[in-house]
Amino acid sequence: MFGNRDMDNTNKIKLSNVTLAAMTSIHVKPTIKAMEYSGGG
Repeated sequence: MFGNRDMDNTNKIKLSNVTLAAMTSIHVKPTIKAMEYSGGG
């Protein structure tokens, strides 16, 4: 979707109305950290 360019903080796509959802049973803390990162927090 993004080709070969590297995505950094200056190239993030801004999506204001997106709901993030995740399901996990083993790696709970890494999943939460990934969602926080994805949400910009």
